[in-house]
Amino acid sequence: MSKFIPEKLFVEYKDKVDIDTKNKDRKYTLTHSDETADLFLTIGKKYDYEKTNETRDEVLAEWKVVDGRDILSVYLQVSLESSLNKTIIRDKVFREELSLALNAIIYGDKDFIKENSELYKATVIINFKSDIPKYNKIEEWGIVIDYLDEETRFNKHAAKLYVRDYKNDDIEEALIRVLSLYIKIQVNIFAGREASYCLKDAEVLYSKKIDKGEYLPDEFEVGIGVKVGNPTPLYNNFIIIFLIKDNVINIKDSKMINM
Repeated sequence: MSKFIPEKLFVEYKDKVDIDTKNKDRKYTLTHSDETADLFLTIGKKYDYEKTNETRDEVLAEWKVVDGRDILSVYLQVSLESSLNKTIIRDKVFREELSLALNAIIYGDKDFIKENSELYKATVIINFKSDIPKYNKIEEWGIVIDYLDEETRFNKHAAKLYVRDYKNDDIEEALIRVLSLYIKIQVNIFAGREASYCLKDAEVLYSKKIDKGEYLPDEFEVGIGVKVGNPTPLYNNFIIIFLIKDNVINIKDSKMINM
């Protein structure tokens, strides 16, 4: 997760929005620059889609009142083109960087929130938008004030939503080591023999058992994510899907992902 740096945040007000504009008329559009890591927050009466692009990595947010409770409702476009591989990566990246994004939105409009102090206790609701049901989720990520306190803004609430159980770490490391030769071969094929990658950064993205019936051995499908390139990318840009049955390992699919 990146660290929020206030000096890297640039705020623009549109539609005559100011500190006196009511919360129901405030919408937030947060975008960023991959080259400079600058963050750009637009606060207006409608979303600033002119600042977004085809990668759809913007963060949108608005205030709502549901059953008498203040809510900061946040929207993320997790899926693109119904691609499972890209969805897995985007979901992970959004979850890792979302706390920074919330920090930026709340810090960027901190004077308004200070003037409307009841919003400090507003519930943060994240809408992960996807046409793949597993990743189309609505989750509660604490309250607004959590994202003004750097020590707790991630660890207290967000971390538990995307952190593996430590007891599985050794099993995942062992599995990746067993598959290390296959991973190396696939990286060489798709990215060349000189391609840079670190096996320690490889991750088990998912695993599932494929039931073959009463008289046939079960088969397991395992997705491995690898960061390939120099400098090391922020996300797993190479996905390998393995099929494992007894002592036989086959490769179902391998893809380089460009985002």
